[in-house]
Amino acid sequence: MVRSKHLTAHTPYDILSAVFHLTVTETIDDDAPTTPVLLARVCRHWKDVAWETPSLWANLQIDLDKERSPANWDSVRRWLNRSGKQPLFIVVGYSSVDVDPNWASLIHIINQYSDRWCQLAVCLPHILLSLLGGPRATFPLLKNMHLQSREEEDELQTPILLPGASPENLVLNFLPLAIVQAEWHNPTFAEVSGLTVVECVELLRQAPRLVQLEVNYVKYDIPPAASMHVVHHELQCLNFLSPYGSDLGDDFFDAVTLPKLEILQFSAYQPNGLPAGSLVGLVERSGSMIKEMRFPMVQSLNEAEFYWLLGSLPSLRHLECYMLAENACYVSFQNLLRRLVHTSIHSSTDNFLPDLQFFGCLFREPVPWHLLLDLFGPPAEVGQPHRRPLRKVRVEFELVFKERPTLEHLDQEMIDRIDSLEAAGCNLEISYFPRESSGLGRRTPITMSDFMQESKKLLEIYNAMTINDCIAARLPFEILSEIFSICAEDALDYEALPTTPLRLGAVCGYWREVAWRTSAIWATFRIVLYGKPESLINWDFVRDWLKRSKERPLVITIYSCWPTEVAVSPLVDIVNEFSDRWYQLSLHLPYHTISHLARGGTPIYAPRMHYFDLQGHDIPATEGLEPIIIPGTKPKSVDFSLPFSILSVDWSHLTSCNARKQTLDECLCLLRHAPNILDLTLDEMMRPVIEMATTLHVTALCS
Repeated sequence: MVRSKHLTAHTPYDILSAVFHLTVTETIDDDAPTTPVLLARVCRHWKDVAWETPSLWANLQIDLDKERSPANWDSVRRWLNRSGKQPLFIVVGYSSVDVDPNWASLIHIINQYSDRWCQLAVCLPHILLSLLGGPRATFPLLKNMHLQSREEEDELQTPILLPGASPENLVLNFLPLAIVQAEWHNPTFAEVSGLTVVECVELLRQAPRLVQLEVNYVKYDIPPAASMHVVHHELQCLNFLSPYGSDLGDDFFDAVTLPKLEILQFSAYQPNGLPAGSLVGLVERSGSMIKEMRFPMVQSLNEAEFYWLLGSLPSLRHLECYMLAENACYVSFQNLLRRLVHTSIHSSTDNFLPDLQFFGCLFREPVPWHLLLDLFGPPAEVGQPHRRPLRKVRVEFELVFKERPTLEHLDQEMIDRIDSLEAAGCNLEISYFPRESSGLGRRTPITMSDFMQESKKLLEIYNAMTINDCIAARLPFEILSEIFSICAEDALDYEALPTTPLRLGAVCGYWREVAWRTSAIWATFRIVLYGKPESLINWDFVRDWLKRSKERPLVITIYSCWPTEVAVSPLVDIVNEFSDRWYQLSLHLPYHTISHLARGGTPIYAPRMHYFDLQGHDIPATEGLEPIIIPGTKPKSVDFSLPFSILSVDWSHLTSCNARKQTLDECLCLLRHAPNILDLTLDEMMRPVIEMATTLHVTALCS
């Protein structure tokens, strides 16, 4: 296109200027600062119009990592002069470590236009932030203010003088409240980071119009005095994040009364419990009708206290609670699911979360599909006044532990039920990270739609097969047994199903006969126990299973969170009977149950052991622990959290080790006894370390 023929090249000045003005947003956009320069490059006419359109120059963003020369400050002055009398949107920041003293002259230039600041976002060291404004500066247009110090200074004393400034939206990051001398009677939104609880309470006192407050990374300090208690009559949304745990949450929630609070979010990154008592006190004291409550990151909680808190929130419509899947204090929410199911019909005796419409949580173990679907009730009763109006459930699955089974595929009944619930307006949303993709670098999660499609494909394959037409039903015994054995070769891959022989035996009587006599498919035994045992269990089926494996090397995995030793100890005793064929042994059990590997100090003989994984819960003090003696065992790979000192094993063949919760001297002893180790991972090192250790002591341990 020839420029002389370009229609816009001949557009009248006023019209073109108005068009340019429409390209400008009222918020800072990454593209906005270069807008006038880009427009001016089209042609001379556009350049003349752009240079004379003030609104194009009202946005200024300066990256001090790129603009370090004082010679560029004149261009900043010219830029701001071209903005005429337009309200200014200014961003200044840097990400490097170095600070240039010449940046002070830039702050002085920006200060000259303080009467037109509308949005100001500055991230600089405190010494430069203190140059902003001044005792004579005025800020009549300032609506949004974001100030952030890039330094972690404990003693910031130079004030930032912004007299009369009272923005509607405030962000203060790592600056003490008293340092920023402004008026806080006007903000309706505030986000603060690095303040103490006392400062957070004081901000509420000074900002009576606040509607939304986000408190991030609270600093540990003395709790507020009782005389500092604040009643805030406008706050509706509160987000409180504490890296130090629940005690700071307790301090804050005990110091405030919030009658209009509707949305509450609490996160704690340290292993402290949820401040349920303080939250219940806040709700009862305030008389607030909380509608949304989110716990996006909680390290631990007490189930009874959590239910107590939820029971005090009859107006709650939205509930989310997520715990880190790898967290040692993880608590499963399956009991909460069951309670929601049992109380889904309104009752005068147990009116638990009667108005809940949305529920979200995370599991690190599979959950029965029927339990999730029962949350909605029968499709025909959705929307009935006697039922809880739950419409959406969001569940994240992060199956991060290798002893966990995978999610079961949906059968036709479940698929039909999900379709009926969706037609009735209900939505079950899942986000499933398989074990190999959980954690850092994980892939795209599997969604409910993916699961439905995969389940339908498997059902089509299953329905297309009839036993009368199945050629395998007529194969000779020896050939079919060999096929079953080949299927079992993946037993060392943890994705192999431990129920393989039962599934094969369920096809027909002939397959059952072959499966029962094919030892290879019984060589893998895996059991995962959730919840709490209601009664003692007869474990004889385990002995029968392992006997059918005959002389095959055994791959055994037992995971239990049951706290009682008597419930699982008989199972370990049965496993002991087959120790001469252990090949891989994984036990995640309470310590006193694992100690049954050496009941009364009796040695366990396991000459075939290639790998063991021993994770003990509730390990008592190391002194007095019975040793776990496994003579003749020469594992090549191990994973354990038991004290190294109680494991009596021949470590001479060990090449790979993942040890957790060991003291320094135990780690050094491990190196001493495992001369051929090639790969060593140490996690969660514990005290006590070697007291008064010297180089000679360490050398002696390692020699």
